[in-house]
Amino acid sequence: MGSLALIDKDFDKAQDYENKAKEIDPSNDDVIKLQSNIDWQKMRAEEEKVYAILQAGREKVMAQECEDALPFYEEYLAKPKPNVLYRKRIRRCFICAKDYQKALQTYNDVLSKGPNFETQLARAKLYYAMGDSVNSLHEFKDLAKQDSSSFDAHLYLGDSYTRMVTPTAHAMFLI
Repeated sequence: MGSLALIDKDFDKAQDYENKAKEIDPSNDDVIKLQSNIDWQKMRAEEEKVYAILQAGREKVMAQECEDALPFYEEYLAKPKPNVLYRKRIRRCFICAKDYQKALQTYNDVLSKGPNFETQLARAKLYYAMGDSVNSLHEFKDLAKQDSSSFDAHLYLGDSYTRMVTPTAHAMFLI
């Protein structure tokens, strides 16, 4: 009966049946298996709910309704342990909605867990897009050292140096 309740995703009813069966024979393999199935199905149902939140946000982004997508992504971020792949999608949404500070915060959150070249490169590009020449220059220098073959790191490093040059100093280079 507990297994049938699981098919209907009635976790409370399934747990009640498991508890009654456990009172009768706690070491029975079927009772142990039922508890395992209940736990697994609950976890899966929760993951499906979280994914539905993310999917709703993604659909808004695809429709270029980035501002409307933000609440879905923020709700997702509030969930425990959102994975790095989904955080990447969330950062793109923040950038699309021009909420650069939240995008920067998600980059910093990922990088606080350890080095990640792609995330650091994306953060450096965000600094560049925000007009933060000092931080973008610092990041691109570090990235160029980490991977001397990275075209983007070297391209943006050069662009960051160019942004650092004042118009008068730039005119002096041309003379």
